[in-house]
Amino acid sequence: MFITHELSPLEMLSELVSLNGGSPEDTKRFAELRHDKNLCPGFRDRVETMLGTYKSHRTDVQDTQGFRDEGVDVQLRYYLDGNHRIGLQIKSYKEIEDWKTKRDTNFVMRLKSQLATAVANAEVDYYVLLCTDEIAHEQQIRAICSELKQFDKVRIVRPRQALIFFELDNTWISAFVTQILCKSDPLLKAARTEACSMEGDHAFILLTLMCMACEGKRIVTQEEISEIYSEWAELEASVASAHERLPDLLWQLDGKGLNVATDGVDVLSVADFPTSWTALYFDQKHRLGGDIRARLAQLLEIWPGSPKRGRLSRNP
Repeated sequence: MFITHELSPLEMLSELVSLNGGSPEDTKRFAELRHDKNLCPGFRDRVETMLGTYKSHRTDVQDTQGFRDEGVDVQLRYYLDGNHRIGLQIKSYKEIEDWKTKRDTNFVMRLKSQLATAVANAEVDYYVLLCTDEIAHEQQIRAICSELKQFDKVRIVRPRQALIFFELDNTWISAFVTQILCKSDPLLKAARTEACSMEGDHAFILLTLMCMACEGKRIVTQEEISEIYSEWAELEASVASAHERLPDLLWQLDGKGLNVATDGVDVLSVADFPTSWTALYFDQKHRLGGDIRARLAQLLEIWPGSPKRGRLSRNP
């Protein structure tokens, strides 16, 4: 697929830290996460996944990343028509709780000093991720936002958005980045049009069978197809029972990649699956590898969001 919407890694990161979902109560989970042990490695992994997907579509993007440089917990340097630098400063629940209880009276002064150092020493776009309990630390969050208004290139990521980004499934991130970069690619549009013409369970089973065929499987039993339908039932509420629905689905699938036999052992044929889907499969396998089926299901909008997080949307 080709890039049809030119977003820089900085703009892509802004998209990912603008996702909506969850509730203030969810941010209590940050209380169990530690700055160095959990948060820094977790956010670095998300950033690497984002950039890895980005680089799979642009060979001219180069990057270096690291920890703890001039007030930055996670940094991203990339070259794209010039050198760019993004810094993530992570503030944990414990750090803000220590400030609230006056065990650390220099928290704000230290944070401002870190920001000033980072911005002064290099051109940097800076994110402060507040990884804390949005309810318990409401006043502290408000104070931080007020104190950092003076920094033009600093963006504050509030706890709900920080938690969503931290907990995102890497396959979901990969699909999200690809969806944005390749939004108008003819292959992706054709594959989505094909998926939209089917009911959800039909598309899900067909996609699963196609991935199995592309991976070399040629024979599938109706018991295996029943198991695929059961997997779909776990993703979608209020579905019909397999006994009620599968006969009709098998009729729809017959000759479209699945050749139904009377002995209960059916044959898969790669050539008979939608060509846009098989082309997309091998495109994504070549670029990224990993869990191709999950990525394709999200690219084709067969299921609407991350299996872990559910539906997510960007801020308007």
